[in-house]
Amino acid sequence: MSTFLDKVQISWREQKRVQQTEQWLVRTVRNFLEFLFDVILFPIMKRVHWIPSSRKHLAEAEDRLMSYIDKPYASWYVDIGRMGNSSDTCRIYTMRMLSDDKTAKRLPLVLLHGLGCGAPMWILNLPELSKTRDVYAIDLLGFGRSSRPDLSADAWLAEMQMVFSIEEWRRHIGLERFVLTGHSLGGFLASSYAIKHPTRVAHLILEDPWGLPEFNPDRPLGKRMPSWGKIVQSTLNHMNVLASVRMLGPLGPKVMEISLASGAEQYFKDVVSDRTVVPNYIYHCNARKPSGEALFKNLSVHFGWTKYPMVYRLSNLDPQVPISFIYGSLTFITKKPAFKIRDERKGSYVDIQIIKESGHNIHMEKPAEFNAKVNAICDQADREEANFSGERHHAEVEVDYRL
Repeated sequence: MSTFLDKVQISWREQKRVQQTEQWLVRTVRNFLEFLFDVILFPIMKRVHWIPSSRKHLAEAEDRLMSYIDKPYASWYVDIGRMGNSSDTCRIYTMRMLSDDKTAKRLPLVLLHGLGCGAPMWILNLPELSKTRDVYAIDLLGFGRSSRPDLSADAWLAEMQMVFSIEEWRRHIGLERFVLTGHSLGGFLASSYAIKHPTRVAHLILEDPWGLPEFNPDRPLGKRMPSWGKIVQSTLNHMNVLASVRMLGPLGPKVMEISLASGAEQYFKDVVSDRTVVPNYIYHCNARKPSGEALFKNLSVHFGWTKYPMVYRLSNLDPQVPISFIYGSLTFITKKPAFKIRDERKGSYVDIQIIKESGHNIHMEKPAEFNAKVNAICDQADREEANFSGERHHAEVEVDYRL
C-alpha cells in the first residue's frame, strides 16, 4: 500500500514532468517563430519588396525629422571593427551638436537611446543640452542607421559585445571623460559600460532604466493586465517584439502612423509640426533587419526582465562614479531597485528624482524638466571634475556575473 509520502512524491514528479514538457514546448515554439519570421519570411519579404523600407528611406525619414531643429549638427559613421557574424567593419552612426560656448571646457554628454528608435529621438533635448557642452547621440549597434550584425545568442556575451562597441566608438571619437545618459535599454547598457569602464564615466544618468529588477518566476505575471495584454506579453516572450510591423508589409507605415501619430503630436507638437514625421522615422528604424530586437530578446529572461539584473551589479560599480536616476511618476518601470542600490552604495553619490505626470519617455513627455535636471547634473559633474586633483588610470574592470 502506498503511503501519503509516496503519493506526494509521485505528484511532485508529475508536476515536474509537466513543467519540463511546458518548457520544452515554449523553447520549440520560440525557436520555430524565430526561424519562421527572421530566417525565412524576413529575407523573402525583403527580396520581393514586401517591406517598403531601405537605408535610403531611413536616412530620408531622419532628415525630415531633424530638419525641424534650427541649430546645426554634424553626423557621420564611426568604424568599430567586426562584430558578431559581420564579415565587414561595423559602423556606429553618430550625431554631435557642439556647445554654444566655444571657450568653455566642459565634460561632453553622451546619450544612449532605448528600444526601437535612434539618436534623432533626442530632438527635444539636443539644442538645450548643448548650450554649454558638446553632446553626442549615437544609434546603438543593431539600431537606427548603425550596422546590424547578428550578435551572440548568449545574454552575457551579447551584452559585452554592446559594451565593446560603445568603448570602440569612444576610443575612435577620442573622449577621455564624459557624462553618460541612457534611457530604458540604453540605461541598462550605460550601466554595463560604466561598470567595465568606470574611469571614463564622470556621472551616470539613468532615465527610467530597463533591466534593474530580478525576475521572480513565482510572481503572478500580468497581474493587473487585461486578458489581451497577457496574450501579447506571452507572445513577445517568444519572438522579436516588432516582427508584426514587418509582417504588415506595405500597410506597416500607415499602421505605425495611426498607432503613434496622436502620441507624437502630443509630445513633439512644439517642435515638429507634421504629425506623420515621427511615426515615419520610427517605422523605418524598425522595418529593417531586427538585430537590436534580437539583442533585447536574448538579454531577457522574460519580456520586461533581464537575465543579469543591474540591481545587484550596480552596487559593485566603482564608488567614485556618481549615479542619478530619473523616473516618471507614471512609468511602468519599478523604482524599487534604485532605492536598494542607493541603500547599498554607502558613501557613494546616488540620487533619485521623480518627474511628476510623466511616463516612461521622460525626455519626450517632459523635455523642459528633463533638460533642466540633466543640465544641473552635468554642471555638478563639471565642478567635481575641476576639483579633482588625483590621477586616474584608465583600465577595464573584468567582471563576469554568470559565475
